[in-house]
Amino acid sequence: MYIGLDIGGSNISAGIFDEQKNLIKTAKVKSKGKSDADVILAQIFKVINKLLDSSNKNKIKAIGIGIASFVDSKSGVLNFSANINLNGINIAQEVSQKFANVPVFIENDVNVGVIGEWKYGAGRSHQNIVGIFAGTGIGGGLVVNNQFLYGVTGGAGAVGHVTINSQGAYCQSCGSQGCLEAYAGKVGIEKKIENLAKKNIHSTLIDLVMENGGKLKSSHIKKALDDQDEIAMDILSEAMEYLGTGLGSALNMIN
Repeated sequence: MYIGLDIGGSNISAGIFDEQKNLIKTAKVKSKGKSDADVILAQIFKVINKLLDSSNKNKIKAIGIGIASFVDSKSGVLNFSANINLNGINIAQEVSQKFANVPVFIENDVNVGVIGEWKYGAGRSHQNIVGIFAGTGIGGGLVVNNQFLYGVTGGAGAVGHVTINSQGAYCQSCGSQGCLEAYAGKVGIEKKIENLAKKNIHSTLIDLVMENGGKLKSSHIKKALDDQDEIAMDILSEAMEYLGTGLGSALNMIN
């Protein structure tokens, strides 16, 4: 049996699979990404333990981890993440030692997603793929001529940091200005909503987000669209326009 983890800045999702790659059970916890490293590691251990019981705990052959960060997949050390406070920590080693020295493999979450689609999903019959994952930030991965591109630091295909406006919004992830992520990522959209709220502008979406401490949830978007919130539609339309521009740039880069 095998365990897979998806570690993000907000949540950690996990699943346990049998030998035929069938998903048997899932679990989810808050990642507490801004907490101390010991707290985040405890959450990782917690979600794994939720999957284990007396019938399977001695049958785990390997654990695979996708994490929202630049990570050295060979050493298991997290090099940099803006949203998960584990920089410099050998996560693979920590998890392996906690669970009977089972082999642990770790990779950037978007890379894992693109490789998964390439090997087993929508990209199986294609030799050139651009994968875009929009969430808290915006990640990307590239397959060119049937080879996955890692780049020097493992961050090749990071379309979220394509510059849309060189004098534009500050990007909280990398510190640059005008990155796609600053306009179309969740954090960028939250910042725009916050700025509108400071101007005493109200709408369904703005009010829901600000009542939730400035954090955007998918349910807020659904409610705003159900209410035909014009401000929400403008915010989302602008984000989608920027996302389309970034995707077009990525396609042109490899075509």
